[in-house]
Amino acid sequence: MYARVNKFLCVENDDCPGYASVTWFGAPEYPFDHPIVTRVTLNGHDLNRKYGCIIKITQIDPSPVMVECPERVGGAYHMMRDSGYDTRRLLV
Repeated sequence: MYARVNKFLCVENDDCPGYASVTWFGAPEYPFDHPIVTRVTLNGHDLNRKYGCIIKITQIDPSPVMVECPERVGGAYHMMRDSGYDTRRLLV
């Protein structure tokens, strides 16, 4: 899953090293059947309801990404990590 970090936060006297306010993208799709290029939309409402908009920074896998201009129809974005790769759960 991908999210844009809006702001980093900290809470005094809290054991957690910090939190992030995030805006979720929609669930990723892999249009080329491999986890290198990801297609996402701006509609992350389901993920926001499931995970919230404030998360621990220890839950973030920071990674610079390249973003292609949105599709003319549907407004989806294609994204690709500059390093590493996406991981997907396999249904067994």
